[in-house]
Amino acid sequence: IDVSGGVLWLTPDFAGDVGIDLRPGTRPEVDYRVEARLVIGIVEDPTLASAGILLRVGQMMRQENRYYYCALLASGAVSLDLYDNPARTSPVQLASAPIAGTVPGFTFDLYGIALGNRIRCGTTSAVPPVEVSVTDSFYPTGSWGLRALEASATFDSVRVYSPPP
Repeated sequence: IDVSGGVLWLTPDFAGDVGIDLRPGTRPEVDYRVEARLVIGIVEDPTLASAGILLRVGQMMRQENRYYYCALLASGAVSLDLYDNPARTSPVQLASAPIAGTVPGFTFDLYGIALGNRIRCGTTSAVPPVEVSVTDSFYPTGSWGLRALEASATFDSVRVYSPPP
């Protein structure tokens, strides 16, 4: 997939922290899988630092965050959060699972899947592999994107499958 038509956003979150979001295109999708190989680099705030995949992005406006965030946390976990700003003052963590080992500086293959009302997020790089999933219909459609928050991150080998395999 070509992400050259995407938009790079510098987006303050609820606490005023700055994240970098790449949201390629505005075409709403219903069912898809996004895969990315990522490395979290320099961590600004270890309690907030993360990088990952945005699913079902519903708003493309600055300071309005409406999406699911499939995140690899620098603190050592996979997390699936619901962002609904400005309606809510903080994200809602829907699911989370710890990852054994150190996250910053290591390469992880992360995936996010939106299929019907089921949202899944995980990594095949952890030993053992880690996945979290929820059933949620808050956002039934939306585009996808990438995000780094309070850390530098490198994304490589980004693939999008619609419908998911």
